Amino acid sequence: CKTIELQLENNEYDLMIKKILFECLSLFDRNVAKMKSFLSDAKNQTAYDFDFSEGSDKEKNKKYLKSIFALRGAINSEEDKEMSDWLLQNDPSLKAITEKKDHVDFIKSFMLRIMGILDRNSYIFYDLNSSKADEEIGSGIFAYASLFNHSCSPNLFRFFIDGQQVYIAKKPIEKNQQLFVGYM
Repeated sequence: CKTIELQLENNEYDLMIKKILFECLSLFDRNVAKMKSFLSDAKNQTAYDFDFSEGSDKEKNKKYLKSIFALRGAINSEEDKEMSDWLLQNDPSLKAITEKKDHVDFIKSFMLRIMGILDRNSYIFYDLNSSKADEEIGSGIFAYASLFNHSCSPNLFRFFIDGQQVYIAKKPIEKNQQLFVGYM
């Protein structure tokens, strides 16, 4: 199977970008034009603009997608651009959904946008139950947590318990004082 061979050649990052793309497309019944239209007005919205307590899981996931897609991303490297071009030219699963030129352009810009968002906003999970304090067990993007700013002397400590990101104040925090986390 050429798809399996291609997957084995790709690195985990390539696979993660494709998984995110196809998970997002599944919210729109694999219709690229619907997803493009939905995300066209996502630039100025944050997680605070949405009510995540109502709607189906699919509708909630669309809201999460829009709030994450609105996050600022890092500037893409030449390697990111080359990887997205290579995937679009060589991956059969991507070729199947990019029949039109505007679909190719959108999928490329989507992948690059997600790469930039991941680079700037992802959090690494550490296993607190491990004997190694720095054992990474995964990473993710959290719509609200991505809005915190960095400080070398943060006033919040973050950790993960059962897949939930938890914050605890490291010192007293005054009313209207900004909340900071350490990105490193």
